[in-house]
Amino acid sequence: SPTMNSLPQPPVDTAPATPPTEAPAAAAPQAPEPVDPESPYRVLIVEDDRGQALFAQSVLHGAGMQAIVQMDAEGVQQAIAEHRPDLILMDLHMPGLDGMRLTALIRQNPQQQLLPIVFLTGDPDPERQFEVLDSGADDFLTKPIRPRHLVAAVANRIRRSRQQSQGTAEGVALS
Repeated sequence: SPTMNSLPQPPVDTAPATPPTEAPAAAAPQAPEPVDPESPYRVLIVEDDRGQALFAQSVLHGAGMQAIVQMDAEGVQQAIAEHRPDLILMDLHMPGLDGMRLTALIRQNPQQQLLPIVFLTGDPDPERQFEVLDSGADDFLTKPIRPRHLVAAVANRIRRSRQQSQGTAEGVALS
């Protein structure tokens, strides 16, 4: 099997230099806009290891998804506000704020209660996997992972999430 180093290394996406033209996220809270079911899936990769982050980004880009890397746990809330991801791919072990504490913080925001969070980690401990799911995560994938498995796990979770939110939006429109 090829090593991660043999893959092309795409640049890490960073926030745009110019401010977005949308209303600032700090404005009055509002429901997220409905997402066009045909638009590319948006994934926020939270990973402090650059090689691992670029591997996941490359795999997801190859499957036609938009993948933004955030290597600093403290910048995750801003990245969520700016990029409005369909899913967060979260590392468990990071300096400072670990993935479980970060997940708990994300879940405190009512608009992010249903945002799928999938952990991708090399920690094989089944007890740790339970703790991760108990912290509010939706799924737990272990490294090393085959690219096909990563794409399928992420795409299936986003597809169901979008179908669920479409149903919610239609339910609101019908009431």
